[in-house]
Amino acid sequence: MQRVVAASTFQGWLKDEEKLRQATAFFDESEGLQRKRLKQAKDSQLDKAVIAWFTQKESDGTPISGEIIKAQAQKLKKELEQQQGIGNSVADFQAS
Repeated sequence: MQRVVAASTFQGWLKDEEKLRQATAFFDESEGLQRKRLKQAKDSQLDKAVIAWFTQKESDGTPISGEIIKAQAQKLKKELEQQQGIGNSVADFQAS
């Protein structure tokens, strides 16, 4: 089976080649193959902390909803800012 890719799609891949290579190095193979879009976090340190927390809870068998993830992301953001001595920007932070 031969797949056809639009020329504009191919040009976009060429333009974003380095970003795509970095993303494939970040995600493991099974997760990366399931993604259709690449959306990077604005705060990579927070993103890694939320992923680590989520992975731990998931391995414990704890049921987690989107609201719980959002609340934990806000809590982790506040903790990271306190560790770094940054002012309170949690009020502006929105977990999505």
